[in-house]
Amino acid sequence: EQMGKDAKDKELNIDVVCFNAVLNAWGWSSEPDKARRANDIYQKMLKLYKSRENIDAKPDLITLNSLLNACAFSRADSEKKSKEVVDIAIEAYELYQSEAPLYGIPNHLTYGTMLMIFNKLLP
Repeated sequence: EQMGKDAKDKELNIDVVCFNAVLNAWGWSSEPDKARRANDIYQKMLKLYKSRENIDAKPDLITLNSLLNACAFSRADSEKKSKEVVDIAIEAYELYQSEAPLYGIPNHLTYGTMLMIFNKLLP
């Protein structure tokens, strides 16, 4: 979060590679709220790209797979939390499917991670 603010102050544009590195770090962290935090970064990327404020922040397939990884390895301690994580994953996946090939086309990693999310988080 601070990364984007500092970059704006210095008139630097954070590109998709930097955003993806941060998303990936959230995915492998032990933070209990990592899916939501990763989704916040993903939403910021979409906003920056769609507004043309930073076209280098355009999400790609690595972005989607990193976000889904954060969802798949989230610890959901309640049904409400599980639903929130599954909703994040479905919303992101559906955007990629509907906008393909703009952000990339889901691949075998995407499908496998979605299955892992459903297996782990759905009752």
